[in-house]
Amino acid sequence: MPAISGQDCVKALSRLGYRQVRQKGSHVRLFCEDRNPVTVPMHPTLDRGTLRAIIRTVEITVAIVGIFATMITLAGCGGSAGPLTPAERGRIVYMTNCVICHNADPNLPGEQGPAIAGSSRELVYDRVLYLTYPPGYTPKRPTHTMRALPQLVNRIDDLTAFLAEAAGQN
Repeated sequence: MPAISGQDCVKALSRLGYRQVRQKGSHVRLFCEDRNPVTVPMHPTLDRGTLRAIIRTVEITVAIVGIFATMITLAGCGGSAGPLTPAERGRIVYMTNCVICHNADPNLPGEQGPAIAGSSRELVYDRVLYLTYPPGYTPKRPTHTMRALPQLVNRIDDLTAFLAEAAGQN
């Protein structure tokens, strides 16, 4: 894990959708609509344990720690990388929530879930939030192991953008 400053960590978290809500002394409190709030000390270098605790608090999995590390590195470069695109945010959602059953490459079937690259917004919305299918849709697999993920209600468009982009790269 790279050695980074509190400021670089805040920049990286802002790319995940966090925004600063207050600051008390050298500690900044950040809030994100669909994740746990987090406090970041604005120290020149964050302790590795502190950085690990921040990663645990924001509930990113090992699969996307590398993406987070890259975002931290980009945040520290001084350039203005700008906010993540919907497809980039969708990739984070996918890697955090979907690769357990679906393949890391959404063009390929996973252990339990089918290939889902290019899935329509309507299908993603119905399956992810309500475990249903749009009218007239025939499921690719007869399994019923998927669980609803209502906390992703504000990330459906991002997830759909990632799946569309993945389908276009195949």
